Amino acid sequence: MKWMIRVELTPDGNPPITYDIGTITRPIADLSPEQIGLTLEEGQQLLRRVQVEIIASQAHAYALCRRPCVDCGRPKRIKDIRTKCVQTVFGAFRFRGRRYKACGCRDNPAGFRQDFPLGEIIPRRTTPEVRYLFAELGAAMPYRAASRVLKTCGFGNMRASHMAIRHHTLTIGRELEAHRLDAADGQALRSPEAAKSLVVGIDDTYVKRRHGRR
Repeated sequence: MKWMIRVELTPDGNPPITYDIGTITRPIADLSPEQIGLTLEEGQQLLRRVQVEIIASQAHAYALCRRPCVDCGRPKRIKDIRTKCVQTVFGAFRFRGRRYKACGCRDNPAGFRQDFPLGEIIPRRTTPEVRYLFAELGAAMPYRAASRVLKTCGFGNMRASHMAIRHHTLTIGRELEAHRLDAADGQALRSPEAAKSLVVGIDDTYVKRRHGRR
């Protein structure tokens, strides 16, 4: 038996584009237990190829959408093409993105010398899912053990060193602590509302004396 895996991209107003991802072949009669379904290596390879096509298409489309000037609508000139790396749960991928020059219609073009759209959506070069995964494992176990777990589970192409896990765990911890302190300061600044009524509850109980002097 043979399975062909393809990905179809349908741009807005354009005909669909098909990308061949891979082929899975299995025997019919001489089927062994390790050939049931996808192996971990096959699944990781297929997901990486799908991820490459999706990221490349998204980067290209997003850069095209950001090319017109928001003030005059004219397309901005291309300054150069940069290569950016993004870390996902299926590995690190490099893709090419355009940098644009500032449009001449701005009052202060020196303040907008260049525009790199892809750098805005991926400022840390990692997806939020990766940061959550690193922080979740880093908070539950030692950093080196978390790195071994990720590599054992098939995330070998991910840059999951113990230092990277430590960095993301501590960074997210500081962000959560800052949010907690901001929320506490906001509650302290709020003035308490005047109570409309006062309810006093009175209850009685009996405490047995174990010592005569107390």
